[in-house]
Amino acid sequence: MMKAEEPHPSRQKTAITTARRLVRDVFGFDDFLPFQEEIIEGALGGEDLLVVLPTGSGKSLCFQVPALSREGLTIVISPLIALMKDQIDALRAHNLPVRCLHSSLPRAEAAQVHADLRAGRLKMIYVSPERLRDSFFLNSLIASAQPAPLWVVDEAHCITEWGHDFRTDYLFIPDAIELVAGTSQLVMFTATATPIVREDILRQMRRERARTVYGNFDRPNLYLGCRQANSKSDKLRTISELLRRPGPGVIYTATRRQCEDVNRFLQELGRNSDYYHAGRSAEARADVHERFLSNRIDMVVATNAFGMGVDKSDIRFIIHYAHPGSIDAYYQEIGRGGRDGERCDCILLFSRFDRKVQEQFIVNSTPGLDEVEERFAAIQQMKTWHGEVALKRSFYEEHNVELFELEKAGLLKRRPVMGGRASIYLSRSFDRALDMCSPRQRAVLGALESEVGLSSKGYADVDVNEIRMAHFPDTSTFSLEQTLLEMNENGILAYRPAERRICYKVLEKSVGASAGARIEENVSQRRAFKRRRLEMIIEYGALRSCLREYLLSALADRPAGPSCGFCDNCL
Repeated sequence: MMKAEEPHPSRQKTAITTARRLVRDVFGFDDFLPFQEEIIEGALGGEDLLVVLPTGSGKSLCFQVPALSREGLTIVISPLIALMKDQIDALRAHNLPVRCLHSSLPRAEAAQVHADLRAGRLKMIYVSPERLRDSFFLNSLIASAQPAPLWVVDEAHCITEWGHDFRTDYLFIPDAIELVAGTSQLVMFTATATPIVREDILRQMRRERARTVYGNFDRPNLYLGCRQANSKSDKLRTISELLRRPGPGVIYTATRRQCEDVNRFLQELGRNSDYYHAGRSAEARADVHERFLSNRIDMVVATNAFGMGVDKSDIRFIIHYAHPGSIDAYYQEIGRGGRDGERCDCILLFSRFDRKVQEQFIVNSTPGLDEVEERFAAIQQMKTWHGEVALKRSFYEEHNVELFELEKAGLLKRRPVMGGRASIYLSRSFDRALDMCSPRQRAVLGALESEVGLSSKGYADVDVNEIRMAHFPDTSTFSLEQTLLEMNENGILAYRPAERRICYKVLEKSVGASAGARIEENVSQRRAFKRRRLEMIIEYGALRSCLREYLLSALADRPAGPSCGFCDNCL
């Protein structure tokens, strides 16, 4: 396990000097933006931080500069491959030792990343939160024998169930940190976080004493507007009027059908547009994203699937064909406009009928007790004789909220690492392999011989966790895989994992009355919270007073004043 060490004052001063030089020479900026210097100094000083800065404030610089200035590795946990790729490409253009590791990498390239990581050749590595349960990645981190890494969590609102984009994989970040490096430094970033969300992020990450840096959320170059449009024809007519202002833009819709309909309308008007939603292939989405960034299309019609990673500074309008589910989601989406400091018109086309769509989204995203019980019954059918289950990623992704509820209710316990079957090949004769083994490795080789007759076959397809349960019940799966990886490196055998699965221990045989009541209460609380947030965006749509004052107050920021002079209601 890596050990954290306190930053020496002289080293910290040198690192800050290096940081200033990087900002100028690598990133091409003459000076820091507001809050950047404070955050970078805090990160270089070893502080745990929660940073809440609006979109366009230069958050990525706040962790990239410390990462390249300090000794050791920085691990950046990011939710999207596209987001990783954009940042990595920009850094590698300067020949910097940074890489990303994700499921789309070719096998040879992924192997090289692991080799670079284990050899200590990297300064930064970008990974998804799911990667932190992969024993191979965790073993590579531990094998690098560097100082305790700096951990960075991007889009930290995904950590909390009270955020607008909750992803349960984020909840296992603290386990990975503890496994690899104890209480090493953690810095978290998000563009929007209300007080309840900020508090929950720190609690879930077990960093209640971390310092919070909360930026100024007033973006005075964003013109805020709200137009009443109760029918589809009203909305399309208003869009055609708003498009008289030149420049690239984004039109957000609530559903995929709306997305395609609006794009079809724009193309009938002769506009150079395309559409983006999760129903399109990954290749099609990537193509739309790239063409928009390179100015080969003028506008994108999109659901909220289009957002993180849209690093385009000159977006001149953001129109919401229908309101999103919350004020914080709305603010994050309009925050993608006008990053160059020039005017961006942010117009909401408000209809009282649109709330029905969002209310249905709330129900769909918060499965009830019947659905949770159905999922638990399916898991009971899949569990092994020792009460564990290894779920395919497709099953997990479809039902992760139900699994989260089952775990909260004490019916499941999730393993900190992924499992699954693996192929094992003897690299030499069995007797010669035994001679090369340490006592612990010899015990593992003996277990493989006992289970599958490895000496005669020379090959085995095994479930590592089943081997552990049968022969090493007091050893973790992670420790057993560490031993197998050591044997792989020493040429004793070749260890090749197949599809990695998410593992749970099944703690009960059924959903009892007490657990069922807890699940119903959790679901009720989550739905009530989402409905309160929905009411706030509906209030915004019907507002007669200053739109900016309401928006900033809702985000717990200091209002600009009773009249901003730059919104529909103040002009």
